[in-house]
Amino acid sequence: MFFKQVAVGSLLCGVLSAVVGVAQADNINTSGVACQNYNAGEALDIDRLPYAVRNIASQSRPVNCSFPRSPANDGAALPFIVDGNNTGSTTTPCTVTVYTQNGTVEGSKMFTGSGTDWRRTVTFDAGTILSGGYATVLCTLASGGSSQIFGVASVQ
Repeated sequence: MFFKQVAVGSLLCGVLSAVVGVAQADNINTSGVACQNYNAGEALDIDRLPYAVRNIASQSRPVNCSFPRSPANDGAALPFIVDGNNTGSTTTPCTVTVYTQNGTVEGSKMFTGSGTDWRRTVTFDAGTILSGGYATVLCTLASGGSSQIFGVASVQ
């Protein structure tokens, strides 16, 4: 009798876990301070503030930021968020790219951040990025510290 109860209990737990679905992870944020210069020779042009990254050169410079993320369900749509700021009429063009574990590009999307305290969300369709894949954003920061990246986030 005891073994029947254990077997039925195990079966019930398995059925319930299948019905409930897969657990969701929390959103993961990273400060723009973690962004890196894209070109090695421009490392001294990229300035990290306590809250953001900016370009202090007299010409625009690209920075690359990695989106932290937990492995997600294959086939799930995944939004990525970039927060930034521009002064005056400057803009910040960016490209979000998703990769497989082997570095094969699975897709990319471009946007331009403009105005003060901007936020852009880029969502890739279900199946574009697999569970073990990676995502980065390459943004070109305006000269003289007039544009900043505050941070990036992956919505899990």
